[in-house]
Amino acid sequence: MTIGYSGAEKIDDLLDPAQGLVSRHVFSDPAIYEMELQRIFARCWQFLGHESQVPRPGDFVSAYLGEDPVMLVRQDDGSLAAFLNVCRHRGMRICKLDAGNAAGFSCSYHGWAYDRRGKIVDVPFGEMYENAPLDDSWAAVPVAQVASYKGLIFGTFDPDAPSLVEYLGDMAYYLDVLVDRREGGTELVGGANKWIIDSNWKYGAENFVQDGHHAFASHISALMAVQPDEAEVTDFPGGCTVSPGSGHGGGWFEGPTLEMVVRDPVLLRYHQDVVRPESIRRLGADRDPVHNVAAFTVFPNFSFLTGVQTIRVWVPRGPNHMEVRSWTIVDKAAPQEVKDAQLRLVRTTFSPSGILEQDDGENWSMCQDTMRGHVSRQLNSNMRMGMGKRVDADIAVPGRVMHGWNEEPGRGFFERYRHLMSEPTSRAWLER
Repeated sequence: MTIGYSGAEKIDDLLDPAQGLVSRHVFSDPAIYEMELQRIFARCWQFLGHESQVPRPGDFVSAYLGEDPVMLVRQDDGSLAAFLNVCRHRGMRICKLDAGNAAGFSCSYHGWAYDRRGKIVDVPFGEMYENAPLDDSWAAVPVAQVASYKGLIFGTFDPDAPSLVEYLGDMAYYLDVLVDRREGGTELVGGANKWIIDSNWKYGAENFVQDGHHAFASHISALMAVQPDEAEVTDFPGGCTVSPGSGHGGGWFEGPTLEMVVRDPVLLRYHQDVVRPESIRRLGADRDPVHNVAAFTVFPNFSFLTGVQTIRVWVPRGPNHMEVRSWTIVDKAAPQEVKDAQLRLVRTTFSPSGILEQDDGENWSMCQDTMRGHVSRQLNSNMRMGMGKRVDADIAVPGRVMHGWNEEPGRGFFERYRHLMSEPTSRAWLER
């Protein structure tokens, strides 16, 4: 029995990360996509929201675990809970809003009402269920685990998944550069940007996990446009990548890069005179280069850019589409003028109308479009950049670190993907 129209009998036949080969079927096959919903998105930890979005009891935000809509709600005791945003009666959403504050939630189809934990508290014509009682088993389906890492809230439907700290592993070392660089932590500003790209979700995740080198070809015209008239953009900084394990990964520019994008002197001074010195005191000098602008992905679909300060989720929307949800993340301790400048930077660079985001979206959608052809689908994606090159042991940071642009983290991403897709039981978590 084959998987979809791939001709393969098992997912392992389509993935050989050790050799840097990934079949293009994993970006387009509907049957493989259905496997992803079950074996990736129903099991892995994924981003739900930020502590700053739900500071008070009753505050809620909507999110997705894969294609499953969920509600993240601050409880009366200050804890966090999340549950499927699906009424148990006919499947209507319990809440239609993106965010707000509520004592409870009510389905607008037949009026079934739920409290902040998703428990049923009222059903119209309840007397008619006398012989078929609506006990707690008919509550909204809970998200099995919800946890916060320094303000970032994640959830998973899998009760057998490792804890969030275990799941992040060495990736937390790099995530701290985003969320723990200054005393007081972070907050989100400006609300969410949401847009659809006609490409598979893995194009976004894979791009942020390893692909700093695409900037040389894709973003050169945009970077030239923001430079002063006398400037020349001819020499890009070198790069460094890291594979912290478990499919996470990223890379950073080895030379000053934010200065190529930011023209606001207030934001540059803040970054150079406040952020980096305090970050060195808090986190150590070894992580300072990550401030040069770095892109990372927490497997499977949460990505972030340091310096620019944007976080995003690549929400799957079928094999050929994804919804991007992105936010601007700032230091709570930053002056308001800096927060405003950071928001402007994200909106002009990495937003639906951003000059850099538009380049990426066009690339990914055109890659997806070529997979409509039968012959094109039979090809392998080449992820062999840097194969056989020395993994550096002289850098005092965790993970497999390699100087120079390469695709080592992408091979790690697809090795984790292959492992989870190949194992349908909780044994998948025995190897992390």
